[in-house]
Amino acid sequence: MGFYETTTGDNAKKGEKTVTVEVNPRRSRDGRQEPLRLLRWTTAASLIALAPCQAQSAMSQTDASSPPPAAAARAQDERAYTDGPVTTVTNLQVQYGGFEPYIDWLNSTWKPTMEAFKKAGLIIDYKVFVIGVATPPVSKPDQPNMILWITYKNMAALDRGVEQEEVAKKVIGSIEVQNKARVGRNEYRKNMGVDLFREIILK
Repeated sequence: MGFYETTTGDNAKKGEKTVTVEVNPRRSRDGRQEPLRLLRWTTAASLIALAPCQAQSAMSQTDASSPPPAAAARAQDERAYTDGPVTTVTNLQVQYGGFEPYIDWLNSTWKPTMEAFKKAGLIIDYKVFVIGVATPPVSKPDQPNMILWITYKNMAALDRGVEQEEVAKKVIGSIEVQNKARVGRNEYRKNMGVDLFREIILK
């Protein structure tokens, strides 16, 4: 549909305009365009009425495709994930010939301690990894070849060190005993640092 305006006859003297609107031009079955159906009116008020209708139609289409401002702002404020468990990863370099002794210590001391931590609700899980496919793992200069993985419920659980010490005393022995054993393990394994990871759970 299209429209145009003219000023003719008496209406021109009165400052009014004649508006002609082309309504739904059609084609016949043989492909020829049929004559346009025209609507005419001559009141200036009609032009004023037509413009708001067109503006309202455009606004309606925009409103239908755009979310309300409050909803858009609320969506931007909400995170698309939630904080999950926290894992400490201890990077170790086990020296040549030290793999079997270290595995013995993990089975006899470290694993029972981790199980006691789980029972006390201090950790969620624990794992041991070797880096690479070789067993025992190949030791490369300044690179870890084994990882000890301990998962906690959240960041706050990392602050329960006093409780962990008390549980460890019951499993391993006093702090002095633990320190002496740690010095002995330093002969065949090197602690290369601890990394901290926090899982994020996508919504």
